[in-house]
Amino acid sequence: MQPVLVIDLTRDPILAYIVDVSTNEGLILERATASRLSWLSEYSRKSLEKNKIDSEVVPIDTNGTSLQDNPTTMPFNGGEVLLSLVKQFTREWTNSVVILPPIDYISFGLNAPFGDMKRLSKVLLSEVQDTVPFELDEMHLHYRSMQFLGRDDFFVHVGLIPKQFIRDMLVWLNEATIEATILCPSTCVLSTFYDLSEGASPLAALIHYDYPNMNFGIFIDAKFCVDRTFNYFTDNEGQEHRDHFIESSLRQFRTMLLAFEKRFDRNIPQILVFGKEVNTLLLQDLFPQREIRLYADEEYKVDSDFFAKKAALFGRDEKAPEPLVNFRSGEFKVGIKWAGLFHCIQQVLPYFLTFCVCTVVTLLVSYFARESRLEAIQATTVETIRELIPSIDPNSSSPSEFVKSELATIQKQLRDLGSPFQLSPLDALVELSKDFQKRSNATIRRINIVGNKVTIEGSAPNYAAMDTLEKAFKKKKRTYCQVKNTVNATGASGGSSTLNFSFTLELCE
Repeated sequence: MQPVLVIDLTRDPILAYIVDVSTNEGLILERATASRLSWLSEYSRKSLEKNKIDSEVVPIDTNGTSLQDNPTTMPFNGGEVLLSLVKQFTREWTNSVVILPPIDYISFGLNAPFGDMKRLSKVLLSEVQDTVPFELDEMHLHYRSMQFLGRDDFFVHVGLIPKQFIRDMLVWLNEATIEATILCPSTCVLSTFYDLSEGASPLAALIHYDYPNMNFGIFIDAKFCVDRTFNYFTDNEGQEHRDHFIESSLRQFRTMLLAFEKRFDRNIPQILVFGKEVNTLLLQDLFPQREIRLYADEEYKVDSDFFAKKAALFGRDEKAPEPLVNFRSGEFKVGIKWAGLFHCIQQVLPYFLTFCVCTVVTLLVSYFARESRLEAIQATTVETIRELIPSIDPNSSSPSEFVKSELATIQKQLRDLGSPFQLSPLDALVELSKDFQKRSNATIRRINIVGNKVTIEGSAPNYAAMDTLEKAFKKKKRTYCQVKNTVNATGASGGSSTLNFSFTLELCE
């Protein structure tokens, strides 16, 4: 749920709502009211008094009395009125949308050869100054560019309002602890009405009447491009005065519509009408040869509540429609929305704390499980060491020294088992094989290799063969450093004799 505060300053009394905008329909959670006459009417009087300085026209109040003859004595309490509104609410809100009254609001359109906002900002002020008959120094300007199908140029919608009014409005809102992200005229809500209009033409005009507001809009290629608003706020509350207000407003809109069609060479074939108090015969008389679609209150509930629910959509955090005009721009641009930030933190905080708790618990369980496993491994290791090496104390402070000592002993034993001489036993066998292959009349029965001693036992047919073998050994002084021979003569059948020999060879280091 995302609650949005909506304050409608176009009505008397002022209406304020807290609307849940989690769905496109919107749900009103709370509503409040406050008197408008006590301060907006007073503001209008003060504005007229200021304009009197530069004009010879004497301003007249709503009763027809000269303000010079009836000076205002009522204290100006705009912030107090808004504060009394928000005090009626029990819920918090994330964003705020304020619908401004049509006090000196002016809107019109310009053509431009480009639509880039940065480039427009450099030239638009002079173009607007050439269009309006007053200085722009104290006017706040909002503009938006769009392009229509079949055209190379761009249409720029321009909205003007006095800067002093926006300054005062922000002061009042600040006094009421309201940080408004949207400050827009009532016409901006027409874009949401158009989206609801089933079968609406891409080229259409929209009329919205909900006392005391009469709003008009023109849509080209389904883009909201032209707006006009009138506010009926006088002491004359009779039906005759209302009917006159409706007819005069419709006639002004017809003039504007015809001028727009001529300017862009477009025909607006469809009129969408929201509000049941508009006379159908009057519409057919003013807008002949156009399709008029009526959206009655019974079906669409086009009242102040419906208006507020659609305006609240502008305050969405996600997928929010963009109003045609938002005077929170330029020097009045919204800063960091601390209230919304704190609200988001409050919403996320429970999930964040849950995540932190789960993370800590997981880390603790993982730590203790690992410690338990390490203790089990250590106990098994100690038990195995005690079985295999009873002389070592596994729990001593320096078991590594014992291990290093044992490793050194093992390495020494391994070196002793290896051959420190030039020839390994295998190499010695190879050399002996070569010597005996050349002297095939000698027979070897046994070879024994111990360290650097090689003992060869065999037999030779005569002394000459044995001497030849001994000379061959002695001839390899780099291989056999010492050669000893033991001869044992034995008889054999057939009158021949065999000489048994035993050579002891010492391998050279």
